[in-house]
Amino acid sequence: ECNQKKLLTANTLSNIRKPKPIVKDYSTKKIVTTDSEKFENSPGLQHWADIQNLKIAASSYSNAASMKDLQEKIASKTLIANETKSTVIELEHELKEMSEILKYAKQYVENRPYHYRYQKSKNPDQYFRSHDMQLILYDGAINELRRHNINLKNLDIEKMNSDYQVLWDKKEQLKKAYKSADKDIADMQKQLENIEQYIGISKDNVMEKTQEHSR
Repeated sequence: ECNQKKLLTANTLSNIRKPKPIVKDYSTKKIVTTDSEKFENSPGLQHWADIQNLKIAASSYSNAASMKDLQEKIASKTLIANETKSTVIELEHELKEMSEILKYAKQYVENRPYHYRYQKSKNPDQYFRSHDMQLILYDGAINELRRHNINLKNLDIEKMNSDYQVLWDKKEQLKKAYKSADKDIADMQKQLENIEQYIGISKDNVMEKTQEHSR
């Protein structure tokens, strides 16, 4: 029975999935430049820098098949980001106009009863003096809504609010997409810079070793 318990415990432990090792992303780190005196006088520090730079370069390469591939990805993502930004700007202009129309629509509905009472009043002058602000706002709202070609007979503020919210949500989603694309571009540009810098350092190291052997 004791052996059976041990076997069950062993099987249970073996079935527990081991957590996957966390792979650190070095692609956005800066290449370590080793041309200062402290690296020349310290082989250990130079060795650490070589390993660090190798990790950074390898991590940068892992996101693309080649430098050309990375450049094409940057160009493609930049095009998408620019188009998304243009759409966001267009939606912001449209939302601004919708907001203005909505403001005047509410102003029209709120002050319409005063207009009807004014028309039916036995003493219009006295009524106007008592409610001049509401009547002026009503007239102003009508003029603005007509200027925007809004049909006053079919005015539906609830639908206008709903349409505005839908457009606002779309704009916010596109803004998030643009910010995400912008970050991706910055990361890829950093990766490309790392690769270019690493290749340059590697070439310099080869040249130095060749010169040392030829002495």
